[in-house]
Amino acid sequence: MSILNQYKTLISNNLKSDLKDRSRIYTPLLFSLTLLILFTFAFEEIAANIEAEIFIAEIFLISLFSIQLSFISIYEPERQDDAFTLMKSYPINTYSWFLAKFTLAFTYSLVIFVPTVLFAQLFSAGSNLGIWQIWLTGVSAIAGLSSMGVLLSTLTYSAKGRESIFPILYFPLTIPILLASIQASLAFISGSSDAWNWFGIIGGFDIIYFTLGSLLFGELISS
Repeated sequence: MSILNQYKTLISNNLKSDLKDRSRIYTPLLFSLTLLILFTFAFEEIAANIEAEIFIAEIFLISLFSIQLSFISIYEPERQDDAFTLMKSYPINTYSWFLAKFTLAFTYSLVIFVPTVLFAQLFSAGSNLGIWQIWLTGVSAIAGLSSMGVLLSTLTYSAKGRESIFPILYFPLTIPILLASIQASLAFISGSSDAWNWFGIIGGFDIIYFTLGSLLFGELISS
């Protein structure tokens, strides 16, 4: 079976499993919307000069916390009936496996990020700040986080207390992308010339995390 066919089959099987247990999709989204409501009430009356900062911090921090829930459960289909061990014995190309997991992680992250931004625009003081560059920045940040999320999920798959270990590894590694995303978004809003420089930093980390994921995934799977 070609790499492309393996990729399609892996995605199809994972989607069928996730659709049977939709809590893996709904739980992070509900968590995101709950945090958004708390932020909305906490910053109901804010000064106009900081509404942009609050809006940007709100959408990226909420997305950061919510997305990690979907990353932790990215291997739930393989945990059923110990399918992970069985799949390791099959002649599956590890790159197609990583790419399939990356695609799923990226898609589920968008399912969380898009409603978060839309509801933030609807209810928060930053309702007029939803320029297209913010969407572009968010999507680019999610791409890097998805690569890292898959890599860390693979690394902690067999670890005891992985629900605790994963966040310990995940949050420090998200700091560069999170800071660059916030700075890029604020620069886009203010019209600063530094905006694309910050966006370039996000792109650089996207490349680094995707390259590390694709190179190390096979070693982690076989270990």
